[in-house]
Order: sequence, then C-alpha cells, then structure tokens
Amino acid sequence: MAKDDAEGKSKNGLMKIVMIVAGVLVLVGGAFAFVTLGVPDKASDAEDSQETVAPEETWKDGEHRLETLFVNLAGTNGKRYLKVGLTFSYRAESPSAQTVRFTELDTRIRDRLTILLSGKSIEDIDGGEKKKLLKKELEEVLQELLFEDAEEPGRIEAVFYYEFLIQ
Repeated sequence: MAKDDAEGKSKNGLMKIVMIVAGVLVLVGGAFAFVTLGVPDKASDAEDSQETVAPEETWKDGEHRLETLFVNLAGTNGKRYLKVGLTFSYRAESPSAQTVRFTELDTRIRDRLTILLSGKSIEDIDGGEKKKLLKKELEEVLQELLFEDAEEPGRIEAVFYYEFLIQ
C-alpha cells in the first residue's frame, strides 16, 4: 500500500512537471509567433477594408450643385466669356458624406473646371453636339478629381447645365 502511495505521488509530481513544461512551450511559441509575425500594419488593414466595399447595387444617388463659373474664352483677348452653372449627379455608398466632401473640395473643383473651360474657344462649345462633348469632358474631370483617390468609391453619372451663356 505504501508502494501505491509512492507511485501515485510520483505520478502526480510527473504530471505537474509535464503541465509546467507544456505551459512554458505554449508561452515560448506565442512569443516566437509574435516576434516573427509581428503586429499587422495599417497597410494590410487598408487592403482588408477595401475588400469590404459595398457593391454598386447598394449605392445611392446624389446631386451636387456648383456655383456659377465665369471664364474668359480662349482666342478672344478677354472680350468674350462663358457663364456656366453646373449640377452633377453621382452614385456612392453615402451621398451625404460625399456632399460634405465636395463642399470641402469646392475650391479645387472650381479651379480644375476654370482651367478646362478657359482653354475652350467659342468654336469648341458653340452648338448642341459640342456642348454634349463638353459634358463628357466635365464628367471625366469630376470623376478623376472626386473619386479616383477617395476613401469611399463612387461614380459621376451625369453633368447638367443649369446656366450656359456665351457673351
């Protein structure tokens, strides 16, 4: 009987040693994994967040109206100008967030459009077909400026003139 108690104590002692060794191995393995794999960086987090972009079917429509632009037309020595008012429609996950962003970018938007429009001559914009071509150019510029590097994806759907006057 004393022999059985001695064997039981030695088995318990051996079991404690095995458990301690196993615990140490788990800790060492975890530390090794942390050191070699490291903490995920923000770039991989950004890649992960891009994968969770909502599909276009869930995007909503929005519109943004720009204040009227006045630009001198090319080739007129400052004697002729274009007065144009634009509204553009777009699709995005969150149109209300985009409206805030567009307001923040208003100066850049107006600058890019002023440069584009002031490079046009009367011949470039006079007539229905030429105005349609200009709309396409405006859509491309707005798409690049507003959505190419945006955190939230979106798409310019159309540009509308609410005012178009050559003087």
